[in-house]
Formats: sequence, structure tokens, C-alpha cells
Amino acid sequence: IENQMVYTYNEKDGFLLDVQEIRSFGFHFSGTALRQIIATYADETKTELLDAKTIENSDITASGNVTRSAVTKYSECTITDEGEGEIRLTSGSETARQTVVTDREAFDSRGNALNQTVLREYYDSESASFRFSEFQETMNSGFDFHDRVSQSIVLNYADPDGTQFTQRQ
Repeated sequence: IENQMVYTYNEKDGFLLDVQEIRSFGFHFSGTALRQIIATYADETKTELLDAKTIENSDITASGNVTRSAVTKYSECTITDEGEGEIRLTSGSETARQTVVTDREAFDSRGNALNQTVLREYYDSESASFRFSEFQETMNSGFDFHDRVSQSIVLNYADPDGTQFTQRQ
């Protein structure tokens, strides 16, 4: 699927929560999208943009497990061809970036991530660059047959290298 629309409701025949317009580009041989651009709206007519984001997946295993995923959020975008064409993210409207890294060996046989790190950054418009916000290391265990985790330990750090421990959740 290269283009899709997703309508999310609070329940069947319920209240519309949001509408996502998704474009996927390039696919790994496992079927995993290499890049996606998503525009999220508050309404069906796509007039009230909530945010837009790009997802870049890399270092993908043969089974489709993504070991590095970077999500960059934007506050502005346009869609060409009267909403049917390319989603163009507005440079300078970046708001945040999140990079998730999972070691290739840190997936169980069903593709659940056992250990991963998350680096969160915010966009500083004055310097036109991303700045450190938080770094977390997560360890998951005890997945049930629905792949729901029973135990998750999250370690928080005050630096992007994960050397200045601050809190355990």
C-alpha cells in the first residue's frame, strides 16, 4: 500500500478522533516501508491539521524487524493535487524528533523488542536545530500470547549518551 486514509473513531459508529493521510515510499524485501509521511487531521474534510510526520526506518532484519526508526514531527504541511498528491512537509515547522534503536539480537521469535533506546529531541527554531530532550532505555519481558508485555523497566537519563542516570520507572 503506497497511499492510505485511516479514520479513527472512539468506538464503532462513534465520534471521529482523527484522520490520517499516509504515503509510503520504498519497501524492504520483508514488506516494511522504508519511509512514510503522515498528515493527521482533526476532521474528515482535512482542514484542521493536528500534525505531520515523517518516519524513516533503517537497518531492517530479514523478518521485517526495524532496528532504527526516526520520527520527525512537523506543525505544517501541504498536499498537492487538491489533497490527492504528495505530502510536502514545511521546512522550519519541525517540532520534535524521536529515534528508537533496537539491537538486531534484541527481538524475540515473534518480533517483540526486548531492549531498546529512545532519544527524544525538540526543535529549537532560534538555532534551527534539534536539541536534546530525554533519553530512555527500555527492557521488556514476559510477553503473553497476544504479545502484550507483562513487565517493562524504563531507565531515564539526563544526557543523549545514556551515561547520567536519573530515574527508573
